[in-house]
Amino acid sequence: MAKSIGEALKEIRLQAGLTQKEMCDGVCSVSAYSKIEHGIHKIDLDTLCEILDNNKGLINSDYFLSSILSENNKQAESKVLKSISTALLVRDVEKFNEIKEKVI
Repeated sequence: MAKSIGEALKEIRLQAGLTQKEMCDGVCSVSAYSKIEHGIHKIDLDTLCEILDNNKGLINSDYFLSSILSENNKQAESKVLKSISTALLVRDVEKFNEIKEKVI
């Protein structure tokens, strides 16, 4: 399963040794931030950028964003490979060509 932004924020916060209060200080309440980490609320792009900017000495925002994209890409690639394998296994040429067209 792909990593959510909240999960990624929590992971990087813990790696940086920050509390939730330190992570979201001046951007949003600890309660709101906690709900983002736990997947109860979604975070908007402005809030995410503010949190990352406020912690840029401890958190590399490029690394953070690329790790989420990389994880999501791995999940998508895995699904495509499974679909291709299944189509080839059952010799479903039509399905294989359909997947190929979507990828291209």
